[in-house]
Amino acid sequence: MTRSFDALRAARESMGMSLEEAAVRTGVDPEVLARIERGDFSGMSDSARVRGWIRAYARLVKVNPSPLLREFSMSENHSNTPSAVPDKPLVSRVEARRSRRVAKRSWKDELNKLLSAFPVKLRWVAAGVGVLILTGIGAWLLLSGEEEKPLHAETENPAPRTEEKPEVTESKTGMKRPVLMLTKTSESYKYGDLYTIRDADRVEVKIKALNTTKVRVRGGGPTGEPLVDKSLNSGDVVSAEHDEWISVRLDHPNRVELFVNGVFIDTSKLEEVSLFQLKLEGVGDGEEGNG
Repeated sequence: MTRSFDALRAARESMGMSLEEAAVRTGVDPEVLARIERGDFSGMSDSARVRGWIRAYARLVKVNPSPLLREFSMSENHSNTPSAVPDKPLVSRVEARRSRRVAKRSWKDELNKLLSAFPVKLRWVAAGVGVLILTGIGAWLLLSGEEEKPLHAETENPAPRTEEKPEVTESKTGMKRPVLMLTKTSESYKYGDLYTIRDADRVEVKIKALNTTKVRVRGGGPTGEPLVDKSLNSGDVVSAEHDEWISVRLDHPNRVELFVNGVFIDTSKLEEVSLFQLKLEGVGDGEEGNG
């Protein structure tokens, strides 16, 4: 991996830029930038944030971030691949129960040895002190509970209850699930329906044909490079991805199933040619070209 990421350091040095200056301009810690240059991502669990750092640094030194992001994804998938060999040998239920019984007996034996080391009188004294302490704690809890009741009774207008914010669902890797939002419709936007994707580091599209139709997919917006331009038969599936923006044209929207970053867009009621613009949050809308 380090050969690809060496391009970042070479580009920065050719610009006469120090690591500290790059950190100021990207807002990323210089130590993190140094690790990115080495291709060392050990201990960086938030892959979405790491992708953002790679993209910001690459753009600063004018290096194409796409190969770096693909290589990072490959290394991440490799590190997350579970081992086919279990780390520990399997233990039967009988052996597990036997081990628990032995551990329980050894624990009781050690306790009895510890108690037998003290004289009988000292044991009784310790027991009496323990009873007194427990009694005192119980009395204190009882009295403190009775003192709090009048305070609750005198309150005529309790403070309004603050609603709790809903929890954000996260994936098994700790990343938030992408959120798809329709920000403009085809009535107000000449390039079709515009969707903004939040909590994602790239745009991923999958199209499954339910009947014969034709699709066209571009990367980088309505005038971007063609990624897919083909006719589909029933059951055919095509996929495409881009770092920022994907433009989709469907000749028969009601004959396909459209998924964006795993989120389903219902096109079953659309019978005419339709355009869909799918971009990451923060990317400009663009106002030139056609799909």
